[in-house]
Amino acid sequence: MLARAVVFDLGGVLTTSPLPTVSDFLVQSRIPPELVYAWFTNPAGAWARYETSILEEQDVLSCMELEASEQGLELDVDGFVQAFFAGFSLREEMIDVVRALKGKVALGCLTNTVRRNGATEMFGLDGAALFDVVVASCEVGMRKPDPAIYELTCRRLGVCPPGVVFLDDYRLNVEAALAAGMTAVLFRSEDQAVRDIENLTGLELRLR
Repeated sequence: MLARAVVFDLGGVLTTSPLPTVSDFLVQSRIPPELVYAWFTNPAGAWARYETSILEEQDVLSCMELEASEQGLELDVDGFVQAFFAGFSLREEMIDVVRALKGKVALGCLTNTVRRNGATEMFGLDGAALFDVVVASCEVGMRKPDPAIYELTCRRLGVCPPGVVFLDDYRLNVEAALAAGMTAVLFRSEDQAVRDIENLTGLELRLR
């Protein structure tokens, strides 16, 4: 069955990932990367609560600073935030993919993000113009890989999970989408993503 909808992750798919700039910052600050990885991935952690609008940014930073201090580390929280948000830049080819799909399949954006500057607007994207549906963790109070957020996305698109292709650069989110019944693709490069979308939708995007 060919897909009737394509859903894109935002950070790491439609934009570059912040991990390289964050990693560089951690090396310079002598902060173990596994500590920050735990901050980002802990479903009950402060960052998860930030992405679901339970905590404000300053509360999150205070939690992170305290946890670092308890381990004998000094975290420059302002520098961390600057490094994190500096790591995002648009992947113009992926935006072209979205535009090429417009009107041919239902289009969605499913993102774990914060209220800092809105979901897609922080990158200069007009989410309402590009996508039929934007599901942002900070607005719906849940985040990937919670099964409920995938179900919500499919429901808002009006397409059953097997008819939806989902692209994400984080393997755990891809596995959760598969478990929810969607067709999920691990994003590794623009070329690979274009090939997979073409194969799964039966459309020729003519971007190359």
